Amino acid sequence: MTDWAKRYAEAHLSNTPFDNVQGELADASIADAYAIQAAFADRLPGTRVGYKAALTAQPAQQSMDITEPVSGVLFDWGVREAAAPVTAPRPILLETELGYRLNSDITAPVQPDSVVGLMASCQPMIEIASPNLAGKPTGVDLIAANAASYAFIEGAAHDVYSLDLDSISVTFTRNGSVLHHDSAASVLEGQSNALSWLINHLLARAQPLQRGMLLMTGAMGPPHPATSGSYRADFGPLGVIEFSVTGSG
Repeated sequence: MTDWAKRYAEAHLSNTPFDNVQGELADASIADAYAIQAAFADRLPGTRVGYKAALTAQPAQQSMDITEPVSGVLFDWGVREAAAPVTAPRPILLETELGYRLNSDITAPVQPDSVVGLMASCQPMIEIASPNLAGKPTGVDLIAANAASYAFIEGAAHDVYSLDLDSISVTFTRNGSVLHHDSAASVLEGQSNALSWLINHLLARAQPLQRGMLLMTGAMGPPHPATSGSYRADFGPLGVIEFSVTGSG
């Protein structure tokens, strides 16, 4: 696994595509993939600031021959400001999501009916994802490559107790044309379920969950290739994120 982590770290830093693990190791398991991801993340610069869920929709799982969501690590070098045009030296995808900041360290499994009480805030998010794989990925390939984690734009924070999380929806447009309209309730059958899954999954993998960390619960709507243009994500009570894309690799 160390060799794969080294290869991936070198590819990440040079913005070249990642080799597909299952292209060379057909029998590689999900556990193998997370071992590669952990070693890969250890080799990356910067500070870990949180985690993301991916493949939360069943059709996305089926397309990658996997039966469960997956997770990846977020880093401080991934922070982007909406005021600065988005550009990247490799292909990127745009997703609309919700993010949460932890109000304390979490060391024990959580339940959906109480997990929101562990959140300091909820904020709208744009994920700038980059699978960056040389071939069509399987779930194992995606996990190993840190679940397409690359960058993100974080909107204004809101008190979770002032929100009906599952009633939040987003309308995402490019140059005024609607790309999608979707609901927070569509993610793993509700935001409390999505948060609980991600937290318990990370604890089972002995990943630290520290106060102030960011959790992204998965895409509301499909991913979109980041083509040049002006984008607007209207999250209703959470506000609007407006940004532009000037090109990507």
